[in-house]
Amino acid sequence: MNKKYLCSKLGLLLALILLCSPSVAIAQTEVQSQDEILIEAVSTDQIDVVKNYLDNGGDPDRYFALAVSDGAMQSVQMMLRRGANVNYGDQYGITPLMVAARYTYRAGVEMTKLLLDRGAVVNAKSLKGSTALMFACSPPAQYYEDDYVKVVQMLIAKGAKINVKNQMGASPLSVATGGNWQKIVAVLKKAGAKF
Repeated sequence: MNKKYLCSKLGLLLALILLCSPSVAIAQTEVQSQDEILIEAVSTDQIDVVKNYLDNGGDPDRYFALAVSDGAMQSVQMMLRRGANVNYGDQYGITPLMVAARYTYRAGVEMTKLLLDRGAVVNAKSLKGSTALMFACSPPAQYYEDDYVKVVQMLIAKGAKINVKNQMGASPLSVATGGNWQKIVAVLKKAGAKF
């Protein structure tokens, strides 16, 4: 049986169980299971399950950052059409643009472009003062550096402040230098970045 179809039907079954269950404990377990199904569906871009969730009053912001981080482009686009806030910060002030910049290796360069095109604030700061540019200056592995360079260039082109510092005193250049990301360092220096 098709995994997307199975997840869609399983979501409906869980909703029915919740409506008919006399036990609060069972209902809470089912809600947790439904949450796990939605997390899996969003992570794997199972658009039919995401659509069902949204059609039944689901909050488009709830799983938006997850969809962004996993590069679930169809889910992200649907959530945006349904009112997801492109600048919604989590409890740490981390915005979807920061998530896209940090997880470029999964989200892809296109995700950052989409969010910027939809009005993401390029210089938004997390509660610790970090920006999307800072997040983009620290790829997880050498293999991905070229994609991160593209994101850094895109953010700078959209007006990212290159000499901003977070609460710990780190700047985009110090982050890139600390990780020995030479291509990113070169782009930042060319744009006028300083320590």
